[in-house]
Amino acid sequence: MLLTEDAYITSSEELNANNTIVEIFPNPTKNKFYLKYISSEASVSEINISIYTNTGIEVKSQNIQLTKNNIYEIDCANLTTGNYTLIVKSENETITKKLTILK
Repeated sequence: MLLTEDAYITSSEELNANNTIVEIFPNPTKNKFYLKYISSEASVSEINISIYTNTGIEVKSQNIQLTKNNIYEIDCANLTTGNYTLIVKSENETITKKLTILK
């Protein structure tokens, strides 16, 4: 768990049933956030992230080629203040996270 200068809880790491770690930080964020994705499945080489408004409108979609780094910067500067749903899809699973943008 990370704390920012404003004492927000910015991340919590969760391990799902397939032993995949998906973490987003900082959360809440302004213009960008980082996605940590670690899968125990060696066959996973690419993921897709989609960001949806709370009314279900997709506002961003991006394919990410996985590397050994495991942490990926996601630009969200064009998104307005609000709560969003982040969906991370691989060929084997779909993971949903909540994302908050504060401008």
